[in-house]
Amino acid sequence: MPELLTRMRGKLPIIGICLGHQAIVEAYGGYVGQAGEILHGKASSIEHDGQAMFAGLTNPLPVARYHSLVGSNIPAGLTINANFNGMVMAVRHDADRVCGFQFHPESILTTQGARLLEQTLAWALQKLEQSNTLQPILEKLYQAQTLTQQESHQLFSAVVRGEVKPEQLAAALVSMKIRGESPNEIAGAATALLENAAPFPRPDYPFADIVGTGGDGSNSINISTASAFVAAACGLKVAKHGNRSVSSKSGSSDLLAAFGINLDMNADKSRQALDELGVCFLFAPKYHTGFRHAMPVRQQLKTRTLFKRTGAID
Repeated sequence: MPELLTRMRGKLPIIGICLGHQAIVEAYGGYVGQAGEILHGKASSIEHDGQAMFAGLTNPLPVARYHSLVGSNIPAGLTINANFNGMVMAVRHDADRVCGFQFHPESILTTQGARLLEQTLAWALQKLEQSNTLQPILEKLYQAQTLTQQESHQLFSAVVRGEVKPEQLAAALVSMKIRGESPNEIAGAATALLENAAPFPRPDYPFADIVGTGGDGSNSINISTASAFVAAACGLKVAKHGNRSVSSKSGSSDLLAAFGINLDMNADKSRQALDELGVCFLFAPKYHTGFRHAMPVRQQLKTRTLFKRTGAID
């Protein structure tokens, strides 16, 4: 089953229930193992994210469970949109139009199962329509044409929502890199990323960020992070934004993690550090959660792309 899913994903909408859900997890690189309990015809109330097919449903949502196995180690490409005490109960892949339910929406024990299935079908059709609207934009890039700011905004808004397939994103990034990204393409992408960014509580005093574009392939030290410490020691308040390495041995977060810095610090704690210590680190995945959809492609390409330019802007 996982082999079949690997071949068919992205070609047709796929909905997996129970064992089908587990096959989806495994097909995308996750792990399926013992759940620690055997459930047959038992009702549980799961928590969900209220997004996509779960929009408007009761939360927690009573569902029917019939399983002894469960998926875990969910890869970055899959969004976990429901859980029970930390146990994965639903996943989705927006670009491929694939979703899985560990529970049984067709059971009478799943109180809003019919509505969930209706919304799942609507979600799959909507993703298909959105994919079709992106094709003309991708075709322009394949023909070495420059995108307008609006087209770039539309493309990268879809990227951060997980609606662009990895191979499409790779082709788009490489096409722009070879030709050279235009100001309109950079502006459109930056606007899309900022619109989808989580806020940081802005202080009323002057402060700065020191961020490089990275990806120069020179295997040098992480200069921007070292510079942030020097600037803070000189009295400048620095909110350092950064991420893991994409094309070199060490990114900002790799360096700080080696120092024992907590990368998962929330925005309020980071603001407190900026107030009291004069320096804080803003870990990109916490503020730009949509970046996770692009990270596997960027790591595979191992070269500077438009994301490096927008990172310095955002």
